[in-house]
Amino acid sequence: MSVSLPLFPQLSGLGWPIVKRPIWSTRVDTTLSGREVRSTYRQFPIYEFELPINYMTQADVGALQGLYLRSQGAFNTFLVDIPNDDSVTDQYLATGDGATKNFQLQRSTPPAPNLVLKPDFEDGQMGLWTAPPQTTLAVVSV
Repeated sequence: MSVSLPLFPQLSGLGWPIVKRPIWSTRVDTTLSGREVRSTYRQFPIYEFELPINYMTQADVGALQGLYLRSQGAFNTFLVDIPNDDSVTDQYLATGDGATKNFQLQRSTPPAPNLVLKPDFEDGQMGLWTAPPQTTLAVVSV
């Protein structure tokens, strides 16, 4: 059985600018001589979003409460669809070898690619709905 992650609701009072910050996990070990050795724990960043909300209707409040309940508070993650940051055109997907049937979709955005968690297929064409890796918890500042 497939379980889909809930989607952050489209709020009527959503303002601009929407801030998207990459968060990396890096370990820095410093020796007594001052030399530093750095190790990264992630191949791809997780993202923190700041969504300014100018006003909220009663329907918006209900939608946010529903998301909070479906996510069981901070226990589960949810997806966020950011306008103007949810599609690509003429994107290279993969090079097949004749045997591999599954590929991890990525969207090339400098300086590092983004994983595509939920691809949408409409009208025979593949539209990419981009999202952070599955372990991401989107943090919303109200």
